[in-house]
Amino acid sequence: MCRGFGHGGVVMLLGGQGGERSRMMLTHVTIVVKDQNAALEFYTKKMGFEKKADYTNPGQPRWLTVGPKGQAIEMVLWQAGMGSDPNLPASHRQPCIGTRWVLEVDDVRKTFAELKARGVKFKDAQPREEGWGFSADLTDPDGNHFRFMRRASPPLVRNGLRPARRHREPTTQRVKPEWLGGSGAVYPSSSSLGWTTLLSLFSEAP
Repeated sequence: MCRGFGHGGVVMLLGGQGGERSRMMLTHVTIVVKDQNAALEFYTKKMGFEKKADYTNPGQPRWLTVGPKGQAIEMVLWQAGMGSDPNLPASHRQPCIGTRWVLEVDDVRKTFAELKARGVKFKDAQPREEGWGFSADLTDPDGNHFRFMRRASPPLVRNGLRPARRHREPTTQRVKPEWLGGSGAVYPSSSSLGWTTLLSLFSEAP
């Protein structure tokens, strides 16, 4: 299961007047490719993505998108050099000059083995174990960079050092000592500290 972009896309809440918040959602990212049909084959058959949209409006270039299954975000497979929009960024003119896309998966080793069996080429022979978890880097046929990752939980032990234990506050309990004739006493106790301290006694005189 891929969780790289989160279910429903990436949502940001922007502050407005009167304390109101307006929603801004990331819905599309662009991956520049040399050939849309070849890229569609790679992303659907090897990466396991699904096709989201595929149409051509009159006078416009083909609009082709894919994305991880079950997620709203769409990755636009933009063919390098197509379109005459003067506002297109320079990065749309050729592939592999953009950023690296990071996708979180449930099991990096399993995903690595499955995709490698389908013909995906990774940069390393095996997934890498980092201080924060596991990762595996790859490039698509056009040189666009991807990383699969999984954060370690609990954190990995490094150099014999384990994560510090979370501080626990003493617990409080009420008791009824017989010698107080049914009155109560409040004790904080902490088994981790190995002590019990009497805070206060309150009672009616016997």
